[in-house]
Amino acid sequence: MENKPLIRNIVYLNLAVSLIMRAILAATVELGNDEAYYRMYALYPDLSHFDHPPMVGYIIQLFSLNLLFDSEFFLRFGPVVMGTINTWLMFVLGKKIKNETAGLYASLLYSSSIYFFVIAGTFILPDTPLVLFWLLALCFFIDALGDNRLDKNAKKAMIYAGTAVGLGLLSKYTAAFLWLGAAEYILIYRKDWLKEPVLYLSAAISIVLFSPVILWNVRQGFAGLLYHQDRVSLLSSGIKADYIILELLGEILYHNPVNLFLIVAALTAFLRKNKFIHGHTATLILFQSIPIILIFISISLFRRTLPHWNGPGYAGLILLAASFLADRNAGAFRIPAMIKYSLTVLLFMVAVSFTQIKLGFIPLDTQENISPDRLGKRDLSLDLYGWKQLGEKTCSIIAGDARANGTKETPVIITYRWFPAANLDYYACRTGECTVITIGQLKDTHKFEEISRQRNSLGMGMDVYYLTTSRDYRTPEKPYHSYFDDFEFLDTVKVYRQGRHVMNGFVYKCIHLKVMPGYLQEMTGR
Repeated sequence: MENKPLIRNIVYLNLAVSLIMRAILAATVELGNDEAYYRMYALYPDLSHFDHPPMVGYIIQLFSLNLLFDSEFFLRFGPVVMGTINTWLMFVLGKKIKNETAGLYASLLYSSSIYFFVIAGTFILPDTPLVLFWLLALCFFIDALGDNRLDKNAKKAMIYAGTAVGLGLLSKYTAAFLWLGAAEYILIYRKDWLKEPVLYLSAAISIVLFSPVILWNVRQGFAGLLYHQDRVSLLSSGIKADYIILELLGEILYHNPVNLFLIVAALTAFLRKNKFIHGHTATLILFQSIPIILIFISISLFRRTLPHWNGPGYAGLILLAASFLADRNAGAFRIPAMIKYSLTVLLFMVAVSFTQIKLGFIPLDTQENISPDRLGKRDLSLDLYGWKQLGEKTCSIIAGDARANGTKETPVIITYRWFPAANLDYYACRTGECTVITIGQLKDTHKFEEISRQRNSLGMGMDVYYLTTSRDYRTPEKPYHSYFDDFEFLDTVKVYRQGRHVMNGFVYKCIHLKVMPGYLQEMTGR
């Protein structure tokens, strides 16, 4: 017999501890490049955006009260709350497919994944709402298809599943894999559903919810869809062994090597006909998990991919691993050693990463062994550290130069890419002392081309400012030689961490705009 009160208490403890840990991370770590960029979705809402659907921007607006509270914590408040809901949903799913012990194990293994705990549970990224709606859709698809019934409750669950997938599609295009898995399962095991109008109504609900993104893409010449098509296109690409190695290593790191071991053990047992989950529920879960994982691994043979792209698929595999463990520990209740190991690995990785971000105790770059324009290039922890210093010091340099030259207009900072434009917008220009725009190709500027068009801050003959860092050094002459008469180096911004010089910023002045950028020529006719 299960000790249900004890199990529930451990679940609640896990929810509370993980919530507190993620809240501390959310409040104390600077925004990454992507997070600062997605803040622009909330600042400039639209039906969709160049690189992703709009849901992540809506989440930021909702939980920050439309950016009334604009600190790192409130920008990430949505993920902290939704990550807690997701942990509870894993318990519900485990209980649904097996028992409460499996639910507890699933919630603990879920919490031990860097992807689910940090990337989709602390940071504000499109994966944050995607995982929530993915888990909800999985719940409803199991209710609709998991048993050989087609009653009123199953039909209602199918409607809810279509709604959850539609909201998932508003979060990230990869939510489409949920319908792919459901369709495969129906065609093989549940052909009786093909005669039910409610199935097509559910699919139609998903399409209707996704229709704003479709409309935006039609208006923009399918710019967003074409951008992602180019990212995963296999044409003109040979096999790249280093790409798939990086992808696989990234997935092992993101999802915890102990979890991966348990997943492999569960899949092996399933293939050997060990029925640790009743009926075809395990098959349904696999149909909605394996395709997204295998497809992106296959793409990584030819193109550079990111390990979080197939992240949601691992939620289903964690459910299988939890059910497998619950089946093997069907006697007296206990927390298996493998789950303890998994949580220990998670705590170790979070502690090391947090300490490195804050203290830089692993000196990957120093002034002694690297040139000033490459300082910090090899230290990935600087993705989440230093922009607050860079922004404040850059703003001070620019304001001082503007005052010295009697400039009355708000100073303008330009860059050629969406990052560091988003970082500068948050850490240097949030107070309105300067304005950030981009001048560059759409594949580099993304949403910032439209933002720059709306800000319309340039005028012929203007002087503007440019910042580059030693982690991504590029002088303004190369991208902007045809736009300005001359360039002047103003100052170096030094970033320190625990008294150690870890990164440089280089502030330039671009003198006398002589050619208006293309996106403004369209507006002004010049």
